[in-house]
Amino acid sequence: MAKINISLPDEILKEIDRERERINITRSKFLRRAFEVYLKVLEEERKEEEKKKGISRAIELQEKIQGIVGKVDLVKDLRAWRETRK
Repeated sequence: MAKINISLPDEILKEIDRERERINITRSKFLRRAFEVYLKVLEEERKEEEKKKGISRAIELQEKIQGIVGKVDLVKDLRAWRETRK
């Protein structure tokens, strides 16, 4: 396992120490958990951003298609298609 040195403001270190003592773990374990949680948050934010970009691309594509074929009522078309399957 790698070891690192970090600099923290005294007040943050005091808060870390209060919490880690409360849950009875070492500073190292506390910081490992904090880093793991933060990395998961970053991953979720990245996924959410990718999802938003995908939705934007889909909307742009839909608008492009509508520009070519005109306005389409997809709900009406879906209902008509379902009726033909009965």
